[in-house]
Amino acid sequence: MLNIGWNVVIFYYHNVSGGLVMISVLTILIGFLLFHYFQEVRLISFFLGPYLLWLTIATSLNAYIWLKN
Repeated sequence: MLNIGWNVVIFYYHNVSGGLVMISVLTILIGFLLFHYFQEVRLISFFLGPYLLWLTIATSLNAYIWLKN
């Protein structure tokens, strides 16, 4: 829901600060899931790794837009 909500907030409502909060929460949540449950669901953790990398890049881009506007 956070991923879909971020798209709506950024692209439909053009609310950069709200989008930054949403994507930051999503990045923290995925990072927590990846590192906390790595031993229990090792295969799924390998799929979450690239997604966490992408979220980190997207969060930094969103923060850059927020700082420069």
